[in-house]
Amino acid sequence: MEDQLIQKLENEEEIYKELMVQINSYITDKDILKQIHKAYLLAQRKHKKQKRETGEDFIIHPIRVAQILADLKSEPNTLMAGLLHDVLEDTNLTFDELKLAVGEDIAHIVERTTKLTKIVFNQRQRQIENQQKMFLAMANDIRVVLVKLSDRLHNMQTLKIMRPDKRLRISEETLTIYVPLAHRLGLFKIKSELEDLSFRYINPEQYYRISRLINMKKNEREKSIQKIIDNIQTLFVQSNIKNFSISGRSKNIYSIYKKMKQRKVSFEEIFDLLAIRIIVDEVDACYRCLGIIHSNYSPLPLRFKDYIAIPKPNLYQSLHNTVLSKDGTLFEVQIRTRQMDEIAEKGIAAHWGYKENKIYSKQDKQLEIAKKLRWYQELIKITKDSDNDLHKNSQNFVDSIKNDILTENVYVFTPKQEVYELPKGSTTIDFAFFIHSSIGYRMTGAIVNGKIVPLEYILKNGDIISIRTNKNIFRVNKKWLNIVKTSYVKKLIKKFFNKENIELVKNGKEILDKELYNHKIDFVIDKNFLVENFKKQYIQNINELYIAIANKKINCHLVITKINSFLAMKKRFQKK
Repeated sequence: MEDQLIQKLENEEEIYKELMVQINSYITDKDILKQIHKAYLLAQRKHKKQKRETGEDFIIHPIRVAQILADLKSEPNTLMAGLLHDVLEDTNLTFDELKLAVGEDIAHIVERTTKLTKIVFNQRQRQIENQQKMFLAMANDIRVVLVKLSDRLHNMQTLKIMRPDKRLRISEETLTIYVPLAHRLGLFKIKSELEDLSFRYINPEQYYRISRLINMKKNEREKSIQKIIDNIQTLFVQSNIKNFSISGRSKNIYSIYKKMKQRKVSFEEIFDLLAIRIIVDEVDACYRCLGIIHSNYSPLPLRFKDYIAIPKPNLYQSLHNTVLSKDGTLFEVQIRTRQMDEIAEKGIAAHWGYKENKIYSKQDKQLEIAKKLRWYQELIKITKDSDNDLHKNSQNFVDSIKNDILTENVYVFTPKQEVYELPKGSTTIDFAFFIHSSIGYRMTGAIVNGKIVPLEYILKNGDIISIRTNKNIFRVNKKWLNIVKTSYVKKLIKKFFNKENIELVKNGKEILDKELYNHKIDFVIDKNFLVENFKKQYIQNINELYIAIANKKINCHLVITKINSFLAMKKRFQKK
């Protein structure tokens, strides 16, 4: 039976005690704990007498947000920002007063979170502009997005009281923006819950159908999993594997639905609903465990994935495989170390995780994250690029990040086995520019897996790509704009031609001006003249004429001849 989202009005004192138990499990410094309590008292005082649409005291919401952050073992300033994230928007407290009360760092996190909060769902342009603000805020301080994701998760947990149309809009936005963000940041638990909560309101019929089917054979599956776990534990003990833990793992409803759609199969045909997770101390033990499992269970072809050797872009590492037991039971196996498991569950939050007696620097942490996450480097590049026209167009900016950063990726290799991640649908041209823009501009061809391929070849996972170039000539072509996938590469190609066109306009003008001077012609070329004389060449303005002259597509003497003819005709007409 489905759990109720809102069972009863929650007790503030009880859930605050729960929060402090969570926080005390990893923060013991009494001075820091006093600061956190002080932040809570400020939030409590400012939200006094305020109610949420659920009927609960408003303060319940920031406490729940702080609990989600504490579950990620967030550092103290992030926790305090979680408790205070609504005070600037929903109370009379000013930024300066907040800064005085809790310090500049926390006040800035709250202020930036506040800027992301008010989304007007019936105004598409306003919504896009707010999404743009969120991406800009994330590039500046990733803690802002951790607070915002926690805020969104609790709002989704209490969404049931909203109007149906509002529920749908919020759920669709959550699935399109917040779920990919949580995925990119490696926040698996938050991502899975956001997916299921969104799916419940977007497609309730399928959600409840899959939920029912899962529960129908729940006991049977649990018995099968326990039998497998018991057998593997025995095998590991016999093989002297130390300090391991094995647990069953259930897949979330939305991930099952996605598999059904992608594979075009029914629920009954999804064979890897059973899953176990094995946690060990060392990387070597991961591969030893895999060997033991393969010796006792039959691995399925093409199902093995080594994310330890090649981590996912969100730093996720694990060995994955699907195997078959002797009684015909199929199940998925994940094997990883404890450190990998922490990153798998908490993602980038594990890097912001609090450790006693450690000095925290926002700048150092942001730099550390940027070094580890290539997509985060790309986000910073997009948001910091001073001549990036995307800033002026919110729609293009958001589309660029959705298409280049939040989309599904493929992983490809250079001949030197360097790994590159590109958006799904990328071409060899995209790849060339991702290596370096100078390689993209000089690209003449591509070899994939030892075979020559056309430039528009769509990259696949595992492709080994070699780019051919001519170091003496720029081979970039305007037609590539219709081939490439990423906004980043399109921008580079456009930038090249804009820069080149400026030079060509300058050169073409100098050539024509010199000829006009030599022929002693004083004439201003206007649009009517161009339409009448260069219609076949598709010349529509003076700059296009200059470029055609500089490129030697139009002979300058032809222009002089046409000007002379025009002037002669004009003279004859005037005599009449």
